Amino acid sequence: MRSGQTLFVTAFFLVLDTRNGRASWAVAGHPAPLRARRGSGKAPQPLWSTPQHQPALGLIENVVFHTTESPLKAGDVFLLFTDGAVEAENPAGDPFGINRLSASFDEALDGPMAAMPAKLVCDVTAFQKRRHYADDVCLVAVEAVSAEGDR
Repeated sequence: MRSGQTLFVTAFFLVLDTRNGRASWAVAGHPAPLRARRGSGKAPQPLWSTPQHQPALGLIENVVFHTTESPLKAGDVFLLFTDGAVEAENPAGDPFGINRLSASFDEALDGPMAAMPAKLVCDVTAFQKRRHYADDVCLVAVEAVSAEGDR
């Protein structure tokens, strides 16, 4: 039985081609992941800063999603996340936000990759001062450890 509601899901698809030193991605209404390079001294940046005009999956029939590419080097770290992480609110109603997530990600770059997602979730949980989230929270961190051009 159909409910009459529009069902949709945001998505982000990332391919890290370490052999050819290329990162490529497609987005469907999802927030921009963050990217940083270990040891660069530069703060993490969103993969894009302008609207992508790529709808969430399920909203428009026969839509064509575009792929974007950029160079990939060893030490590049990507943080993919759902909007529940940045929209988590503290008791005063302030959202955790992309700036706090970026700062937390930057701090986590000094530690091991395996601990990074848990550290970020702990930071969001501590900020909102409760263990349950109003929305889903998913964080995935991935690092390119060897790119063809770095050999």
